[in-house]
Amino acid sequence: MIGAVHMDQGSSLWPTAVARGDLSPINIRPFSDIQDGVIPYGGPGQPVCIGESITAGHGATLADGCLVGIDAIVLNGVTVGEGALIAAGSAITKDVSPRMMVREFLLRPAENFR
Repeated sequence: MIGAVHMDQGSSLWPTAVARGDLSPINIRPFSDIQDGVIPYGGPGQPVCIGESITAGHGATLADGCLVGIDAIVLNGVTVGEGALIAAGSAITKDVSPRMMVREFLLRPAENFR
Protein backbone atom coordinates (compact mmCIF):
# COMPACT_ATOMS: atom_id res chain seq x y z
CA MET A 1 0.00 0.00 0.00
CA ILE A 2 1.26 3.42 -0.94
CA GLY A 3 -0.26 6.72 0.19
CA ALA A 4 -3.91 7.29 1.14
CA VAL A 5 -5.36 3.76 1.18
CA HIS A 6 -8.20 2.74 3.50
CA MET A 7 -9.19 -0.93 3.80
CA ASP A 8 -12.38 -1.84 5.65
CA GLN A 9 -12.76 -4.94 7.81
CA GLY A 10 -12.62 -8.19 5.84
CA SER A 11 -10.99 -6.66 2.75
CA SER A 12 -7.70 -8.04 1.44
CA LEU A 13 -4.74 -7.14 -0.73
CA TRP A 14 -3.25 -10.27 -2.33
CA PRO A 15 0.43 -10.97 -3.14
CA THR A 16 1.88 -8.80 -5.94
CA ALA A 17 -1.11 -6.43 -5.77
CA VAL A 18 -0.34 -2.79 -5.00
CA ALA A 19 -2.89 -0.18 -3.89
CA ARG A 20 -1.46 3.15 -5.11
CA GLY A 21 -3.03 6.01 -3.20
CA ASP A 22 -0.16 8.38 -3.98
CA LEU A 23 -2.12 10.60 -6.40
CA SER A 24 -5.70 10.03 -5.20
CA PRO A 25 -7.24 8.19 -2.23
CA ILE A 26 -8.35 4.56 -2.46
CA ASN A 27 -11.21 3.17 -0.35
CA ILE A 28 -11.66 -0.62 -0.29
CA ARG A 29 -15.03 -1.53 1.25
CA PRO A 30 -15.75 -4.58 3.47
CA PHE A 31 -15.10 -8.12 2.18
CA SER A 32 -13.58 -7.02 -1.14
CA ASP A 33 -10.32 -8.41 -2.42
CA ILE A 34 -7.65 -6.95 -4.66
CA GLN A 35 -6.16 -9.97 -6.36
CA ASP A 36 -2.66 -10.81 -7.58
CA GLY A 37 -1.07 -8.30 -9.91
CA VAL A 38 -3.90 -5.76 -9.71
CA ILE A 39 -2.80 -2.17 -9.20
CA PRO A 40 -5.76 0.08 -8.37
CA TYR A 41 -4.88 3.75 -8.72
CA GLY A 42 -6.41 6.98 -9.92
CA GLY A 43 -4.94 10.09 -11.43
CA PRO A 44 -5.16 13.47 -9.70
CA GLY A 45 -8.80 14.11 -8.76
CA GLN A 46 -9.86 10.53 -9.62
CA PRO A 47 -10.33 8.72 -6.29
CA VAL A 48 -10.84 4.96 -6.42
CA CYS A 49 -13.75 3.37 -4.55
CA ILE A 50 -14.00 -0.41 -4.58
CA GLY A 51 -17.45 -1.53 -3.40
CA GLU A 52 -18.47 -4.13 -0.84
CA SER A 53 -17.99 -7.87 -1.51
CA ILE A 54 -16.31 -7.58 -4.90
CA THR A 55 -13.29 -9.05 -6.62
CA ALA A 56 -11.44 -5.98 -7.77
CA GLY A 57 -9.71 -4.31 -10.66
CA HIS A 58 -8.16 -1.11 -11.93
CA GLY A 59 -8.67 2.62 -11.20
CA ALA A 60 -12.43 2.78 -11.57
CA THR A 61 -15.55 2.75 -9.44
CA LEU A 62 -16.70 -0.81 -8.78
CA ALA A 63 -20.10 -0.97 -7.07
CA ASP A 64 -21.24 -3.50 -4.48
CA GLY A 65 -21.50 -7.12 -5.60
CA CYS A 66 -19.92 -6.75 -9.05
CA LEU A 67 -17.41 -9.23 -10.45
CA VAL A 68 -14.51 -8.36 -12.74
CA GLY A 69 -13.15 -11.44 -14.51
CA ILE A 70 -9.51 -12.52 -14.69
CA ASP A 71 -7.32 -10.39 -16.98
CA ALA A 72 -10.16 -7.91 -17.54
CA ILE A 73 -9.20 -4.25 -17.74
CA VAL A 74 -11.56 -1.55 -16.48
CA LEU A 75 -10.14 1.81 -17.54
CA ASN A 76 -9.84 4.93 -15.36
CA GLY A 77 -13.05 6.87 -14.89
CA VAL A 78 -15.34 3.92 -15.70
CA THR A 79 -18.12 2.96 -13.27
CA VAL A 80 -19.23 -0.67 -13.03
CA GLY A 81 -22.75 -0.83 -11.58
CA GLU A 82 -24.00 -2.92 -8.67
CA GLY A 83 -24.11 -6.65 -9.38
CA ALA A 84 -22.59 -6.31 -12.87
CA LEU A 85 -20.39 -9.04 -14.37
CA ILE A 86 -17.38 -8.26 -16.57
CA ALA A 87 -16.20 -11.25 -18.63
CA ALA A 88 -12.60 -12.42 -18.29
CA GLY A 89 -10.23 -10.77 -20.76
CA SER A 90 -12.55 -7.83 -21.47
CA ALA A 91 -11.35 -4.26 -21.95
CA ILE A 92 -14.08 -1.98 -20.56
CA THR A 93 -13.97 1.61 -21.80
CA LYS A 94 -17.49 2.83 -20.90
CA ASP A 95 -19.73 2.72 -17.82
CA VAL A 96 -21.57 -0.55 -17.16
CA SER A 97 -25.17 -0.50 -15.89
CA PRO A 98 -26.15 -2.36 -12.70
CA ARG A 99 -26.76 -6.12 -13.09
CA MET A 100 -25.48 -6.13 -16.68
CA MET A 101 -23.14 -8.80 -18.07
CA VAL A 102 -20.51 -7.33 -20.40
CA ARG A 103 -17.84 -8.76 -22.64
CA GLU A 104 -15.83 -6.43 -24.83
CA PHE A 105 -12.72 -7.49 -26.67
CA LEU A 106 -10.81 -4.84 -28.56
CA LEU A 107 -9.42 -6.86 -31.44
CA ARG A 108 -8.45 -4.32 -34.06
CA PRO A 109 -5.35 -4.73 -36.21
CA ALA A 110 -2.78 -2.02 -35.63
CA GLU A 111 -1.39 -2.36 -39.16
CA ASN A 112 -1.10 -4.83 -42.02
CA PHE A 113 1.99 -6.98 -42.40
CA ARG A 114 3.21 -8.53 -45.64
